[in-house]
Amino acid sequence: QTVDWKLGELSEQVASARVSRPRLEPGDGEERDIVLLLKFGIERFSTWTEQMAQRLGVPHTPGVLVARVRSGSIAQNAGIKRGTIITHVMNVPVKQADTFIEQINQHADNEMIQIDVLEPIRSGEFRRMFKFLEVPRE
Repeated sequence: QTVDWKLGELSEQVASARVSRPRLEPGDGEERDIVLLLKFGIERFSTWTEQMAQRLGVPHTPGVLVARVRSGSIAQNAGIKRGTIITHVMNVPVKQADTFIEQINQHADNEMIQIDVLEPIRSGEFRRMFKFLEVPRE
């Protein structure tokens, strides 16, 4: 299934999204979560909301919008890029950023996990894809 989507509009949406910016602060209880996402190379992300989809005039599918991926990272090598929407981790729906982090943390170091994504493609459409990532060692 594909959805018409103008990539220019998607870029604006990604740029204007309120994104989670991983920060490491002493005593932060979410430090492991942030370190793990940074090891994957997902540096910025946000919950993909119904309002974001409405602004673009596309159907909403709950998920996490990836706003920045580090060059040469595990995520980039798996084909995850800016504008990708992560919808499932190991067949479990990801409805918001916190759920995404929780699902990633359920898996052991070096375990191969499947994530389902909606990937923007050059013709201005989305395509549903499956990506495989190896959970990095702590």
